[in-house]
Amino acid sequence: MLTLRARVRALVLLMALTSAVLLGLALFYADEWVEDAAVAELLNAELDRVLAVNARPGAALDSAAVLQYLRSGQSGVLPVVMTALAPGVTQDLDIAGHNYFVLVRNLGAADRAYIIYRADHLERREQRLWWVSAVAVLVLMLLALLYAGRLAGLALSPFDLLLRQIHELDPNRRGQRLAHTGEDREIDSIRTSLNTHLEKVDAMVEHERVFAAAASHELRGPLSVIQGSAEVLRASAGDSQRSSVARLGRAARQTNEIMEALLALSRRDDNPNIEQLALAQWLPEAAESFLQDAPGVRVQWQLEAVTLMAQAGAARVVFTNLLRNAIQATGQGEVRITLSATGVTIDDTGAGIPAAATDHIFSPGFRLHDGGSGMGLYIARAVAERNRWSIDIANRPEGGVRARWWFSPEPPATI
Repeated sequence: MLTLRARVRALVLLMALTSAVLLGLALFYADEWVEDAAVAELLNAELDRVLAVNARPGAALDSAAVLQYLRSGQSGVLPVVMTALAPGVTQDLDIAGHNYFVLVRNLGAADRAYIIYRADHLERREQRLWWVSAVAVLVLMLLALLYAGRLAGLALSPFDLLLRQIHELDPNRRGQRLAHTGEDREIDSIRTSLNTHLEKVDAMVEHERVFAAAASHELRGPLSVIQGSAEVLRASAGDSQRSSVARLGRAARQTNEIMEALLALSRRDDNPNIEQLALAQWLPEAAESFLQDAPGVRVQWQLEAVTLMAQAGAARVVFTNLLRNAIQATGQGEVRITLSATGVTIDDTGAGIPAAATDHIFSPGFRLHDGGSGMGLYIARAVAERNRWSIDIANRPEGGVRARWWFSPEPPATI
């Protein structure tokens, strides 16, 4: 499909071609009309003159003469094509290979006067005029080709300015508006519509920020109470209870980390709490509660010594959502978790992803299994993009699914 600039350029070329052709035709036919009118006036004036002085007509048609006066009954036998002419001026009459203008006037019952003007030079002039017109059209087309791009650029310059203004908008800043130039009312009306939309977006974002701040404030209190209570219980718990109490405290701490990571999605201008995560130890800890709830799943770990500078809650959201999906898909099978310097790979032995679902797995609300909200992978990808990571999920040739969490915005060139 042609771009707007290409369509404007094509329109300029079409207009130039149409204008050149119409102008050439108009000039040609105007010249033709003026020429024919002048010759007709000349012939009538000449016939009036020769009749007034009772000039003697020529004896016969002379192909060498430019202007001749002939008269029926006095000029011998005239060509049949002339005697069949109606009174008035006849143009472009071919007689013996020459082009003539012939004026015929009836003087009596069988008396006709003829003024014959040989117009061979006019025919050659018309041919030259055709060539000149064709060359003029060609020159105009070449000029149009040379300047069509500039004309298109000049016509679209208000759009280019609008696009630059839109590209300069910072998605992380609020209160930005497009400045009106006053040079083009139509483009300024578009700016007005866009500014109205930006105002609505600002209001919506501000509403979400207020909600996020309120949610953060309301949730921190109960989580702090749970975590503090777990610390108190740990001191007095018996041996059989310490594991559960420790798990309770760990869950409260992890929930607080996850909450901070999710709230960071609505606070893009905030700096998250970055820390060093020794993933070889951190990943098994993050997976512990999920694996305890799935005793039928066998897990194989292949871990390198990798340290990731990240927000713990963000890393937990991404990893645990991928792991949860693998466990749900596997049932009684095997999950293999591989850690390398480039990322984390989670392979399962489940049924795989149906072909019809491959384009929707990151869509909000989409789910392959019963239970859950269908928001896990959607949230995981949003958190990954917020932290300049990437996620891809695909079926394995040998069966099951491979989910990969890359520590970079794009997968490595070699996998």
